[in-house]
Amino acid sequence: SKESASKMIDGIRDAFIENLPQVAWLDADTLNKAERKAKMMGKLIGYPDIILDRSSLNEKYKSLEIKNDEFFNNSLKLMKFALGNNLIKLREPFEDRNTWDIGMLGFGPAMI
Repeated sequence: SKESASKMIDGIRDAFIENLPQVAWLDADTLNKAERKAKMMGKLIGYPDIILDRSSLNEKYKSLEIKNDEFFNNSLKLMKFALGNNLIKLREPFEDRNTWDIGMLGFGPAMI
């Protein structure tokens, strides 16, 4: 389950941080940066929670019109939609390390 995987990742991260002082070639500044970076890492396990929330998915993709018999046009629309979302994100501060960015990888021919 996602919960057990999350606990496992926490254990691995804790063991990594605990082992850092044993690494002889790390100076104090680098050790502190490595520990801080390890603590800041997000956990993306299995799938984003939005996948199970139909109303959130509908809201996210409400401006995207897909037609059953237009694979090529659907592909172009998906690329334009993803590009537009990515351009919007460029001006936003990055705060949530647990945000999934599946982009075009989240779509396949079966979904179009």
